[in-house]
Amino acid sequence: EKKLAGCLSEQSISAMWCDLVTKKGLGFLHWEAKSLALKARWQWLNKYIPELSLITLDDDYLLSNLKLWFAPFVGGIKNKGQLDKLDLSAMLLSLLDYQQQQQLKQAAPTSFTGPTGRHCPITYSQEKSPKVSLPMQELYGLSKTPTVGIVEGSTVQQGVPLLLELLSPAKRPIQLTQDLVQFWQGSYQAVQKDMKSNYPRHYWPDDPANAKATNKTKRHIKE
Repeated sequence: EKKLAGCLSEQSISAMWCDLVTKKGLGFLHWEAKSLALKARWQWLNKYIPELSLITLDDDYLLSNLKLWFAPFVGGIKNKGQLDKLDLSAMLLSLLDYQQQQQLKQAAPTSFTGPTGRHCPITYSQEKSPKVSLPMQELYGLSKTPTVGIVEGSTVQQGVPLLLELLSPAKRPIQLTQDLVQFWQGSYQAVQKDMKSNYPRHYWPDDPANAKATNKTKRHIKE
């Protein structure tokens, strides 16, 4: 190993990996789900919350700036197996300072915590409203649609409503809505009727906006 280190400096090894990625493209790297999710959140902020002035994280930028986010981490990497174990999320985040990292975390959270306290993953795409799927019963008591895209202490005060995919107790999609208030007051009645006949053991209140969120059947709900 000493011999190898003598032949190739970390700088040389790093340059070799950079050349390889430049030739083969970013697909050569092992992108885990969390790294792809980070990219999607960041790109969503680039598109819909430009006031944050985050670096525009597209493939062109990443390839032409390998020296900034990739090279510092690969000087000691000897093979593709080691390369595949690298945490690309941490490498991408190295492009941001601490404050920007906090803004990203705050404005594009990875999950939505509903009234029951459960964390539901949020999916970001090129659509304006990121999507979250959860049982309809876990949203009782909410009188406004949850939002993302707000950063405390900044000019970004107008949130973007989440696209809620409401699920039945069997986790089947019932309805998509970006306006929970309108849904509770409108088409909920038809859904309630349907749910009562299909899932009689579950709780389908007449006034969901003021009911208590639950993930239990009626028998297990303590008043």
